[in-house]
Amino acid sequence: MIEAVARKAEKPMDVHLMIVNPEKYVDRFAKAGASMISFHLNASEDPGALLKHIRSLGVKAGLVINPDIPVPLEEIIVPNGVISIGENAFSGCINLKTIILPDSLTSINQNAFTNCSSLSSVIIPSGVKSIGEYAFSGCSLLSSVTFENDSQLQSIGDYAFSNCRLLSSIDIPNSVISIGEMAFYCCFSLSSVAI
Repeated sequence: MIEAVARKAEKPMDVHLMIVNPEKYVDRFAKAGASMISFHLNASEDPGALLKHIRSLGVKAGLVINPDIPVPLEEIIVPNGVISIGENAFSGCINLKTIILPDSLTSINQNAFTNCSSLSSVIIPSGVKSIGEYAFSGCSLLSSVTFENDSQLQSIGDYAFSNCRLLSSIDIPNSVISIGEMAFYCCFSLSSVAI
């Protein structure tokens, strides 16, 4: 069916697999014409390897995290080649302590890490141009945000770091031209902002 639709489709085919052992099927979907294949985190024994394999097929790869299923993620290493962290991608991952973002990253979208209440620090790669609304909102233990040298960051969205109660200082890169409404709302420990 995908093959037939792909022949007629004018838009890219985004295939969202809601099956167990997606490893068994991704090659067929890629061959049939899928432009992007995403699968559920809890459906694969090795999600990182599967993401890499999907990309090796010349197809964009996506990881689906259902907010109704508790995910005991403590560390995320986003692979190089990923350019965007999608809306709500890791929202509510309350056990998440560490994120390592790749140099290829250009955007962190709305609510990407909202309410990751165990996250204590983040290093924003120099290629990131935008941080979306509420991106790190509610990360109550977030105490350190570091922007890499030569940052290309242009915008920080509304409420992007709101309720990051332990954030005490931040050095905003010179490249920033827009800081959204209440970007640092309820950051009670914030005592130093360098722009």
